[in-house]
Amino acid sequence: MDPIHTRNLAGGGDLGSVVQAGTIQQLSVMGTNRWWSAPAVPRQLPQAMPGFTGRQEQLAFLDAQLRVEAQDDRAEAVVITAVDGTGGVGKTTLALHWARKVERQFPDGSLFVNLRGYGPGAPLSPSEALEGFLQALGVPGEMIPPGIESQAGLYRSLLAGKRMLIVLDNANTPSQVRPLLPGDPGCLVLVTSRASLTGLVVNTSARRMALDLLGPDEARSMLGTLIGPAISAADPGQVDELIRLCARLPLALRIAAARVTEIDDLTIADLIAELADEPARLDTLSMSDDEEATVRAVFDGSYRMLDAAASRLFRLLGLFPGADISTHAAAALAGLDLAATRRLLGKLATAHLIEPAGRHRYRLHDLLRSYAAERAGRENTQSEREQAERRLVEWYAQQVAAGKLVTHPPSRADPFREPLADDLPKLAFSSIDDVTAWWDQETTNVSAVLRWSATNMARLKLTVMLLYGATGTFTRRGRWTDVVDVVESTVAAAQRSGEELIEAHMLCQLAEFLWDMPERNADRAIEVATRGLALAERLGRTSAMSWALNTLALISIAQRRYDDAAGYLHRARPLSAGYQNGRMEGVIEGNLSEVHACLGNHEQSLEHAERELVLRRRADDVEGLEFASPYHFALAYQSQGRNAEAVKICNEALSRLNKRRGHLRSVGRLLDVMAESFVELGDRRQAAACWEKALAIYDVFDLPRSAEIRAHLRGE
Repeated sequence: MDPIHTRNLAGGGDLGSVVQAGTIQQLSVMGTNRWWSAPAVPRQLPQAMPGFTGRQEQLAFLDAQLRVEAQDDRAEAVVITAVDGTGGVGKTTLALHWARKVERQFPDGSLFVNLRGYGPGAPLSPSEALEGFLQALGVPGEMIPPGIESQAGLYRSLLAGKRMLIVLDNANTPSQVRPLLPGDPGCLVLVTSRASLTGLVVNTSARRMALDLLGPDEARSMLGTLIGPAISAADPGQVDELIRLCARLPLALRIAAARVTEIDDLTIADLIAELADEPARLDTLSMSDDEEATVRAVFDGSYRMLDAAASRLFRLLGLFPGADISTHAAAALAGLDLAATRRLLGKLATAHLIEPAGRHRYRLHDLLRSYAAERAGRENTQSEREQAERRLVEWYAQQVAAGKLVTHPPSRADPFREPLADDLPKLAFSSIDDVTAWWDQETTNVSAVLRWSATNMARLKLTVMLLYGATGTFTRRGRWTDVVDVVESTVAAAQRSGEELIEAHMLCQLAEFLWDMPERNADRAIEVATRGLALAERLGRTSAMSWALNTLALISIAQRRYDDAAGYLHRARPLSAGYQNGRMEGVIEGNLSEVHACLGNHEQSLEHAERELVLRRRADDVEGLEFASPYHFALAYQSQGRNAEAVKICNEALSRLNKRRGHLRSVGRLLDVMAESFVELGDRRQAAACWEKALAIYDVFDLPRSAEIRAHLRGE
């Protein structure tokens, strides 16, 4: 389907009621008024680490930055402080300790994100970080605009005039940080990184503070606080030896103190002896220029205190490619029931090998994740790792499919459905809100799992199954880059493995996305669709042939090459018979209806719309019945001059779509059609109201149609 080609609208109008049924005034979108309710003041800072001592010089430095921000009401720039230092040196601990202390001086709230700058796995992209911040500021997940520039612009707009504290933890490059900086003064930003972020200092006037290892006195004070003065004073020499073995690294000291205080009968001497029995470990701990080796040695002592079941789960958690993991996903990964998984996660959290990241969610520190993955590589067989990874992908495929049953009852037969394990832990989705909340938490993880799984040819069909289930949500949330990257990876994997049918389907899918995404690439979309069509023809796969031809037709419609579009669709129609229970044939009939409306063939347009309705009903295509079919009927009615009927059918469709979330583009197109009909009916106020609301939606998705609507509203 294509943006509507509308007539000019002279004059303006207010944004009052559009039609008597009252559905349009219920639609509140950007450009008229904010479409989300004001959130509670966000307070995202995690709990500060207990036992903080020392760092007085660094705390004084941060206090000075706060005074600069607070005293100069005429400041022209955001106050930015970048704390850098080696991994495990306590950058996050210092940042959170100080931020917690001053948080109440920022009445509009505090934001926090771990940018995961140092793997394994991909760092958090600025877009993913902005998505989390925008949700914290009250923007619903499905309303977040696509594209980093649009997201950053909305973020800066929401922060304008506010006084907020923003902590950007574990950054790796200035480019990861810059989109997350407010545009106006009044906010204070604290960044932590293992890199010096010189570019940030040069280009934003950020103040840099390097954080080194603890001094001997600070290390003693810290250890004394953690294990208690009585224990630390009993043998100062042993305390100093433990500090030495821990390289005065705060992370290592905390783990050592936890062993002494939480394990019965374990003394400092016992812990020193355990470390001393491992010459390789001592060698590693002495490697002051290798932070990972130092941390690995400390983690060894922690890991070896786990029982077999807890250590196995810890190792497998190192395979997880996402940001944080739910209890259900961890159970699937380990092949355990939920009760056993909860107990083991509790043990790992107590041992500080994982940390809570929300209700029933956990994360591993970056270095712990590396350590766990390394242990899995050494202690779990390749077969065990592959089985765990497959269970995880199956679990995500299962949840995505279950959610889709709630939001979009099935009408599309998945041509690559794989059997899933029967014992995977299941989530209960009872409403669309339940599904949306799950996606709010898991979108980044699903993206990471797809990218990770797409590189494994043994899981190719399973990856395609997950991809089919996730693409609708990804595109509605504007995550086009994720979708295109995964589909391209899947095409490459299919080529390497000789799976030509999967390759043909993925080429068709890729062409559709390349055309549908905001940054349209018509030439590449046509090239990819043509490749998919040629491969499908060679394989004799009529379903893929009809898909490719339909995509080529959509591009032709958008380019106003209606005769070409009709040719593609007439070729596709007999090839689509029976595909997806008749749904695909209904799609083609609907697009033929649009083509004939644009060509002025009024009766044919209505005939194709009627055939589309029959086919979509037969296929139980709920989504198509809610939007596509009414849209095509409205176009057909418009072409016959039956504008009151076009308004009525659009209004009825909007009343249904308003009950669902994530269908803004569909709402925008229906509003656009209504505006055209109101112009013909002589009601310019109603037309202006519809176009204003449609424009707000199109702007969210950065659609080319926005420019045409602006021209109409200016009376051009």
